[in-house]
Amino acid sequence: MKMLLSPRLSTPSPLLLRVGIALVTLTIALGLSLLFRPLIEPSPFVLFFAAIAIIAAYSGFIISLLSALCSAVLVNYFLVSTAGNFNINEGDVIRGIVFLFVAALISFLSTSRQNAALQAYAQAERLAVTLASIGDAVIATDANGTITFMNSVAEQLTGWERNQAEGKKITEVFQVIHAETREPALSPVARVLHDEATGTASHTLLRAKDGIERAIDDSSAPIRDYHGKLLGVVVVFRDVSMRIEADAALQGAHDQLATILDNIADGVLAELPSGRLIYVNEAAAKMTGYSSAQALMVANPEERARRFVLMDENENVLLREQLPSRQAFQGIDEPEQVVYYRNTASGEARWVLIQARPVRNAQGHIILAISIIHDITEQKQAETERLQLLEREQSARAEAETAKRQATFLADAGRLLSGSLDYPTTLRAVAQLAVPSLADWCTIHLLDAHQNVQLIAMAHVDPAKEPLIDELFHSYPPSLAANTGIGAVLHTGQTILLPEITAETFRDIAPHTEQQEPLHSLGIVSAMIVPLIARGHTLAALMLVSASAGHMYGQDDVSFAEALAQRAAKAIDNAQLYQQTEQAVRLREQFLSIAAHELKTPLTSLMGQAQLLQRRANREGFLGPRDQHTLHIINNQISRLNRMVMALLDTARIETGQLSIEHARLDIVALTRRAVEELQTAHENRTVEFHTQLETAIISGDALRLEQVIQNLIQNALKYSTEPSPVTVTVCTEPNWVNIAVHDQGMGIPEAALPNLFQRFFRADNAEAQHISGLGIGLYVVKEIVTLHGGIIAVESTEGSGSTFTVRLPLATPEPVA
Repeated sequence: MKMLLSPRLSTPSPLLLRVGIALVTLTIALGLSLLFRPLIEPSPFVLFFAAIAIIAAYSGFIISLLSALCSAVLVNYFLVSTAGNFNINEGDVIRGIVFLFVAALISFLSTSRQNAALQAYAQAERLAVTLASIGDAVIATDANGTITFMNSVAEQLTGWERNQAEGKKITEVFQVIHAETREPALSPVARVLHDEATGTASHTLLRAKDGIERAIDDSSAPIRDYHGKLLGVVVVFRDVSMRIEADAALQGAHDQLATILDNIADGVLAELPSGRLIYVNEAAAKMTGYSSAQALMVANPEERARRFVLMDENENVLLREQLPSRQAFQGIDEPEQVVYYRNTASGEARWVLIQARPVRNAQGHIILAISIIHDITEQKQAETERLQLLEREQSARAEAETAKRQATFLADAGRLLSGSLDYPTTLRAVAQLAVPSLADWCTIHLLDAHQNVQLIAMAHVDPAKEPLIDELFHSYPPSLAANTGIGAVLHTGQTILLPEITAETFRDIAPHTEQQEPLHSLGIVSAMIVPLIARGHTLAALMLVSASAGHMYGQDDVSFAEALAQRAAKAIDNAQLYQQTEQAVRLREQFLSIAAHELKTPLTSLMGQAQLLQRRANREGFLGPRDQHTLHIINNQISRLNRMVMALLDTARIETGQLSIEHARLDIVALTRRAVEELQTAHENRTVEFHTQLETAIISGDALRLEQVIQNLIQNALKYSTEPSPVTVTVCTEPNWVNIAVHDQGMGIPEAALPNLFQRFFRADNAEAQHISGLGIGLYVVKEIVTLHGGIIAVESTEGSGSTFTVRLPLATPEPVA
């Protein structure tokens, strides 16, 4: 039977095999019944009962019933009937029916038992496989504590193999001790056998067969039958060494994390959905003004809410549900949020950066919110200071750019104003320059000598509107008696600023209805009128007008406009002074020319009569020596006066451009020698030396004018030197040039006077100091004559050591040979 319940029979055999076994079994039963017929005759079915039971056990219920029917037929045919006939009486039928009933019952019971045995075996097999495959160690004992089963995990932990451990006492294989006391511990089986409560023991070590000790968690439970009788004990245990180590590491990490969180600068809070805090570090308490982390944790949410005024980065008040932690509970995952808060009790205000994250359980529900608070107060203050610095820098840069632009504008205006003495033209250029950089339109009104107002310059961003400005001025000229506008500025010399043209101010500046529409079309939103003042007199008025609503004039604009007006006023004043000076010069030149011409006629007559008298006196001898000397002085002074008059006439000719040169070929050597001889004769008491190695030097020039140059230079040398020092005149040549040098050993010329020596009416300081007479025009005329000849005049002088004047004239080209 045990063989029949083995795993090999748990799967049904093939039908033919079961039928064959049934036939073989019936055949064997029939043969044995025939063999032992005398013995079983009273009960012919006895061997067939055994055959039916075997067939039911192996071939199943259906085949066993069929076999029972066959058995009834075989018994009646071979054992009950005589001579092989089916002579069945009533008793045989009853016995057959009883046999069939008993055979069917045997088949049913046998099949049911077989199925129950198979189910029990399958359940036991599943249990064995389950216990062998679970991660926990399992040991089963009988009621006496003898091991009946252990799985592979139990083998590994105890060091005992199953076949070695089965049949041994649990205390021999499962040896446990207390981890702290090292005393043997009561085994779980013993606790169960003593009816003690079962459960997991703590701090327990399992000592394996090889002596290795492992920390375990174990539990035990009794195995009882249907009536509650104890059949055995099952022990389940596991190695918790790694878990204990992990718990220790986790605790260490927890302690380390707590230490770190308590020492970091950022605040950390853990908040439940109810608002209660379950963790707070010291930094968070300090940031929020609480004395300690514990004080902050025990504070209820309402008290915390009353303690602070919370605002966002734009200083909008935040509600409690808008805080990052409450947003986290709503599943809103904001990366970070800047919050400004102020303690209502202390007044302390801080900026913080808050980052909140939700913590979810296994089901995905949010159970916690972790908030990290970073204090950015100093950063915000630094940012505010940086923005202020940036604003100041931008303002300074804008001011610098404005100053640079204004300086550039004033420089451009200065160049325009100084570029010409025709101030109407330059003022028109300034007006054009002011539009559109300073104004949308601009006018400059001049006050003339007769106190009449003239529109001297105007400009508009739209040149087509400039005729309208001119028409308005001539139709409604400014009045000096007005209380406002251009006339008032010209009269008072005070600036008028109209930062915004209102309806009232518009009526003041345009009292006539006919003026208002043209002014509106020109555009006038803001205006200023600045006086042009020079030497205390108001010369003109500069009006700048803005037609753009975004550009209103202020005091800075007024200061700049006044700077421009100051330059323009100076230009007008300079131009007027120049005109006056030019007129005075023309009058002076006119006077000099007239005076020289008027003096020339009587002087020529006087010179002729004096010379005639001198010749008669020399011939007839009617004058004594004293009168002869007097007459000689008269002639010298007349000659000197004649030279001065001629110099004045030459100066007038030079200024008017009427000094002319008559060019002809001449020998400059001969001309110079003649001039030296004439002056030597006239100055018998002085020595004039002439030096040259040239026979001739031909130039193209005016002999009379060049003789005037040479005589003037020699006379200057004689005037500024004394006896017995000579005056030396030297003539030499160099390629393409002839040089005439006049040298004296007189008083010399100061170095500071040399650059101005050839200017009109200039005289050196040392000449004035020694009362040497002269007009200061001789050298001026000499330089102009030399320049008209294409030459150059230069001077070298050392004060106290004399001077050398050198005239360089270009040589004439040789005449072609005929």
